[in-house]
Amino acid sequence: MCSVSVIIPTHNRAHLVAEAIDSVLSQTFTDFELIVVDDGSIDNTEEVVRSFIDRRLKYLKQTNKGVSAARNTGIETAKGEFIAFLDDDDLFLPAKLSLQLARAADDPTAGLVYGKYLSAIRSEGSMKAAGVCHPKLELRDLLLGPAFHWSTVLIRRTLLEQVGGFEENLGGEDWELALRLALAGCQMICVSEPVSIVRRQSISNTRDLQYMSTLLAVIDKTFSDPRMPLDLIDLRDMARAALLLRIAASAYATSQLAMGRDILQRALAADPSIVNEHFDFLVDTLVYRIRGLSLDDPEDVLQQVTHFLPGDST
Repeated sequence: MCSVSVIIPTHNRAHLVAEAIDSVLSQTFTDFELIVVDDGSIDNTEEVVRSFIDRRLKYLKQTNKGVSAARNTGIETAKGEFIAFLDDDDLFLPAKLSLQLARAADDPTAGLVYGKYLSAIRSEGSMKAAGVCHPKLELRDLLLGPAFHWSTVLIRRTLLEQVGGFEENLGGEDWELALRLALAGCQMICVSEPVSIVRRQSISNTRDLQYMSTLLAVIDKTFSDPRMPLDLIDLRDMARAALLLRIAASAYATSQLAMGRDILQRALAADPSIVNEHFDFLVDTLVYRIRGLSLDDPEDVLQQVTHFLPGDST
């Protein structure tokens, strides 16, 4: 048995997965197994993976079932006390596992350790720090939106087995699992420095637009869970509004300004209190996310947004 099982799901990313694998094999902490789950690739992914000669590396191939199913296959195979996930286009920083294992040792009650990350645009060489470390991440925080990236996560395997892994038939599976873990009482703590590099490209910014209905379904599913604390039930409208705010920001950041205005109007309708009691939350959510997503100058994007707000006929 090893301390950590690292799972990389991949599909037709032979040109990227080698870098992901190398970032894991280059960790300063060495007591791990690396499970690459090939989700039905038809390129030369298998050849690339098998070119690595390392006893810690395991290669599994399955028919194409989606990233959640590939992650679950990895979980079923894992032998480690902890599991770490890495998307095939992201990278671990060298001290990722050692930093998070030390943090877990400092707080044995914690079931999940996440971290900040470096956000990189795949076509460029620039990177910027991203992610937020909460003093104590709780269900209330997660209801208002995803709080971490799964390429930064280290989690106890027993917890994943307890809650059943990733949902394979619902969009927003990363967020949905984080919410389900919180409902199960999982304590989540943070490493306050970057542990991974998360790479993105311009088309990825529209993902929330494509999955809007399924992300709203995640909220409805969570609030329908019998374990939902009664004192949080009243957050349903704000949770829906917060999701729509993030999606509006995604639209604005990708220059879909009229769409951003329409979705922002939906957010205001979902919970009118965000204009009054929670106006700071509204502004912070929009501005922070637009700045984080914008491929162009964020200040220029924000200037354009001011002309495409609800009530503006531009």
